[in-house]
Amino acid sequence: MSATTNAAAVAEVAQNLFGVRPEDVLAALESAGAALDWTGALFDAIGMLYERDGEFDALRIKHLSEAGSFVAKHAATSAQESHALWGLALDAARVRKSG
Repeated sequence: MSATTNAAAVAEVAQNLFGVRPEDVLAALESAGAALDWTGALFDAIGMLYERDGEFDALRIKHLSEAGSFVAKHAATSAQESHALWGLALDAARVRKSG
């Protein structure tokens, strides 16, 4: 079996089992990684503002924390939905071992 045929077979299995292409799984992981990077950058900025303790920094800290909360909640919801859907697909295919 050639590498191209093997890759096509893997893609077909993923599509049949999960209902998504392997690229979609990678895109979901990439999105989660980006959300964590943004959240980390927001925490870094909040820490720097806290240390600086400037006149308007309290409001900036509040806005950054709201942005971080939004990013984290959106990423968590997306990841939880993917986990639930892909888990149901594994259960339907009787692939996942029960705990």
